[in-house]
Amino acid sequence: MHVVRSLSALALVFLVSPILRADEPWDAAPLTAEPRAVLAAAEQIPAGDADMVILLDETRHTFDEHGRGTMTQRYIYRIAADSAVERWSTINAAWAPWYQEKPVIQARVITKDGSVHMLDEKALVEAASPEESLDIFSDNRVIRAPLPAVATGSVVEQLITYRSKESLYDGASSDVFFFGSFKPVHRARFIVDAPASLALKLINRTSPQIEPKREEKDGRVLLTIEGGPFAAADHFEWDLPYDVAPLPWVGVSTASSWGELAKRYTEIVDRQIANAGLEKVTKEAIGDTKDRREVIARALAYIQKRVRYAGVEVGESSVVPRPPQTVLGNRYGDCKDKATLLVAMLRQAGLSAHVALLRAGEDFDVPRDLPGLGMFNHAIVVVDGEGFTPIWVDPTDEYSRAGEMPTMDQGRLALIASPTTTSLSEVPVADASANKIVETRIFTLPEEGKAAVSEITEPTGADESSMRRYYVTHDRKRYRDSLEEYAKSYYNAKSLKDVQASDPHDLAKPFRIQLDITDAGRGLAMDGEAAVAIFPGALLENLPWSLQVHDNKNDDDAAKAKRKRRQDFVFSRPFVKEWRYRISPPAGYVARTLPQNETTPLGTMTLTKSYTTEADGTVV
Repeated sequence: MHVVRSLSALALVFLVSPILRADEPWDAAPLTAEPRAVLAAAEQIPAGDADMVILLDETRHTFDEHGRGTMTQRYIYRIAADSAVERWSTINAAWAPWYQEKPVIQARVITKDGSVHMLDEKALVEAASPEESLDIFSDNRVIRAPLPAVATGSVVEQLITYRSKESLYDGASSDVFFFGSFKPVHRARFIVDAPASLALKLINRTSPQIEPKREEKDGRVLLTIEGGPFAAADHFEWDLPYDVAPLPWVGVSTASSWGELAKRYTEIVDRQIANAGLEKVTKEAIGDTKDRREVIARALAYIQKRVRYAGVEVGESSVVPRPPQTVLGNRYGDCKDKATLLVAMLRQAGLSAHVALLRAGEDFDVPRDLPGLGMFNHAIVVVDGEGFTPIWVDPTDEYSRAGEMPTMDQGRLALIASPTTTSLSEVPVADASANKIVETRIFTLPEEGKAAVSEITEPTGADESSMRRYYVTHDRKRYRDSLEEYAKSYYNAKSLKDVQASDPHDLAKPFRIQLDITDAGRGLAMDGEAAVAIFPGALLENLPWSLQVHDNKNDDDAAKAKRKRRQDFVFSRPFVKEWRYRISPPAGYVARTLPQNETTPLGTMTLTKSYTTEADGTVV
């Protein structure tokens, strides 16, 4: 990850300072305000160009003395145009039964004539929650229902109540609340109701800062943070630093510290790998080698060969890894299962290894100062030891070597499950040279006609991992067909003669793909002239989407594109892309004066071009 610092102020633009206002109908208890008063007040709130306006976005946390909580989410909005009806006419709530009760859903719709239509409880349908991947099997549930009488001019009020059970999350929960939305928000409110004896952490990242209102009564503390109005956030900046959210936010945590949570998860991992009986397995995997990196590489290869990725996340197994022998017996496991197995094998081999939890991705990361287990979504491994540079390993990515972390892991904050952990650690970030694609394009020109081309691609780092995965997971015929289309369109070729690739599963050897192309019109000899066309613009295809040129459909899009950026820009995958052309001219042909060598700065990037002629006449 490479960060380009912005020279603009870092203030967020979505927040308007809260104003003093008279009481509004939605200040009443949920679902109790007089309907016509709600309707009249709602009609005074402009939606602007939006097809709906959020009148109240409220989250309330009520904790007991153990940190166990009840959360309510209250949402009131007005439909301003027909285009919003379909999207905003349902209600749903997902939950994990192992640590949450079934949510209670309530709602009413107030139509333009002032009549009230309550949610029909018989319309509520419960089903398995859809998973992000076909490799995940969980007992998570979702409950949903259609809302009655939703139409333009209607006001909808929703209330969803979540109650937690006794679980591993007791005293270790955290939540982040964002002020604003891609639709206009009239008021946003975050409330915390807790015993005065409970040590809460409250993080306030609103700007300008909204001061919490604090009330204390009968041994309990009530904190309210409220702001608005907020304009529709229709111009989110992409590729933000991971500690920068696209909207103002506040966060609350019941955990005492990251060290306490690390200790708690360390105990879980140690309990699962105790008496694992991996002596024979570890010996089979690593043999007699004593080299630290080789031990890690062999143990990782052993797991990748025998344990496929599949997550059976039922009950506490959503958080608690399975014992190593169970994972080996099943020959499948999810990220925490594979990470725990690798840790057990490395410890058996005498290395210091730990499971590390993180939030993989390229979005807003786990806040450093908001301890809690709920925001993590991935588990990896770190191998440390006195006098050694830590080596990070992601056993879930079967196409990455030890120490070569997937892009989605790099730069993220990780909680290392170790008794010595006191804070989050940052997963190392590879520099541009680690993610390098070298394409060697060999043009052989005939005395008359089109060229023969060999294109050899040799990637490293994140690009190598993704190319290995793509090669393995795609149908061979479709894969070749796509390359045939590429050869015809890019090289103006008659056909793709052959495709050769090295073994994508053999991480001990670099991955390499070679295309042999016949009758390529990009190279041509005719009537005593020979030429090869080079299109350097395609070097930019690896840039982040937000930096590439896109056709603006209207003037509004063009205006948005010209807005001055306010936040730092992150290259989440810095890279080097290099084309090496080797052009072999026909016998008797000599290259004319070559273009000048040059290096051109492009912001924080660099474009370098160099041209030479070898003794045999080959132009490089």
